[in-house]
Amino acid sequence: VIDYCGYRVIALSLLPINDETLKYGSSDGGKTVHAEIPALNKKMEEAANILNLRRHVVGYTDPKVVLSSAGDIEGHEGLDDRYYIIDFARTFPCEYPDPRDHLEQQQYFYMLRPEFVRAWKHRLCSDAFTKFQSRDEYATINNVEVRDASLYLRNTLVKKFVRSLGINVDETINAGFAEAKARFLHKFAAIHRNSLDFTKDLDEHKVGNVHKTCRGLIEDMHRLGLNVRHVGLVRKECTSKPYRDLLLLEMLARVIKNRIRDDKRKIILEVKVLTQEPIFTLLNRYFNLILAGCSSNESINFWIIIKNDVIKKFKGALTVSEASEPGFPTKIYENTDIPKLIKRISEILCIKISKSAKHFLTEQKNEFFFSMTDIVDVEPRVKHMNIIDYAEGMSLYLAAKKADKRSTKIRMLKNCIKKFETSVRSTPIFYDSLFHCGMALKLLAESHIR
Repeated sequence: VIDYCGYRVIALSLLPINDETLKYGSSDGGKTVHAEIPALNKKMEEAANILNLRRHVVGYTDPKVVLSSAGDIEGHEGLDDRYYIIDFARTFPCEYPDPRDHLEQQQYFYMLRPEFVRAWKHRLCSDAFTKFQSRDEYATINNVEVRDASLYLRNTLVKKFVRSLGINVDETINAGFAEAKARFLHKFAAIHRNSLDFTKDLDEHKVGNVHKTCRGLIEDMHRLGLNVRHVGLVRKECTSKPYRDLLLLEMLARVIKNRIRDDKRKIILEVKVLTQEPIFTLLNRYFNLILAGCSSNESINFWIIIKNDVIKKFKGALTVSEASEPGFPTKIYENTDIPKLIKRISEILCIKISKSAKHFLTEQKNEFFFSMTDIVDVEPRVKHMNIIDYAEGMSLYLAAKKADKRSTKIRMLKNCIKKFETSVRSTPIFYDSLFHCGMALKLLAESHIR
C-alpha cells in the first residue's frame, strides 16, 4: 500500500489466476459460492481455527455451501497448480454497527482487530450482520455473538486498557513494546552511553509520569485488540491529564491528516502535474494555521472545524465543556502540545522538516511560522505485509551474528531492530518478531560491552 499526494495505490503481484481458477468463496456477492476442492477447504478451515472464526452457510446457492471465511474472500487454484487467496478485507467480523453513528454499510468496513477476535471466548462469524449469511439458520446467533463481543470491547476492554495506563511503569507487567525497550535502554545506558543512536529513545520514553509516545500508545491499543477509532472512548474513561492530552493530540493529528490528504487530492486534480511545490505550500498553510491559534479569523475557523471533526470521528472524545465551547476551542488548544502535534502529523504523512525549523518550533513556538524552505520533502508512505520486514530483519540478524568487525555487527543489528520494530507495529501478535527483536537488542548490548 503506497500513500502519496493524498492518493492510495495498492501494488499487487500479477498472479496466475482468472475467473476460471476460482475454487473457494464468491466473486459475485454470494450468487455463486465455490468450495470445490476438499484439500483447499481443509486448509481454509485450519486457518479459521487459528483465527477463531466460525464456519457458516454463505450465499444463496442450492445446495447450501459452508465456508470458514467471509463470503467474498477468493481462493484460487492457480494455473501453476498452487493455491492463492485474495480479497482479505473482511477476514474478521465487523464491530457491532451502532445506529447512532449514522454510517451506512459500516459492517463492511468497521472490522474487529485480529488480536481481539483470536482472544475472544467464542468463535465469531466473519459475515455477521451481512447478507452473505442470510440463509444460515444460525445467523441470529452469529449476530448476537458479534454484538456481545463488540459491547465487551467498548464497555470493558477500553476500561481495562485505561487501568493499565494508571499503573506505575516499574510495576507494569504487560507493558508495551516501546516501554520495554526504554526500560532495557535505561538499564544498559551506563554501558553504551556513548552510542547516541542507540540511546536516542531515552528521552522519548521517560520512565515515570507519561512514558509513551502517541505511536507507542496506539501500538499498545492494537496489542489488546482496540482500533484507532476507539481512542475517543479511551480518553472518555481516562482520568490522567497527561494521557488525556496525549490521546487528544493523536485525535487532532488524525483529523488534520485527513483534511490535508483531501486537499492534496484537490491540488493534484487542479494542477494536473505530480509536483511537490503546491504540496509544500499547502503544508505550510496548515502548519501555520495550527500555530496561529486564535490570532486570526482564518485560524479560529480552522480550529472550530477541527474540533467538529474530532467529535464526528471519535465517539466520546471530548468532555461536555470541550465540545460545547463556543467559538475558538480554547480548552483543546491549551491542552495540546503544538510542536508535538506538528511532529506527529509529519510522522504520519512522512513530511521531512528542516533541522532549523524543528529547533525554532520547539524553542520559539509562539513566534515561529513556517516558510517554504522549512519543508524539505514529502515521501511516499509505504506499508506492506509484516512478513517482509520480519524476513529482512532475520536476514540482517543472521548476517550480524557472523560479522567479524564490531562496527559492522552493530550497524547490522541496529538496522535489523528497526525492521523487527516495524513488523511488530504492523502485527503486535506476531511474537516471532518481538522475540528476535529482543535477541537483537541483547546481542547489541553485548557488542557494546565488548
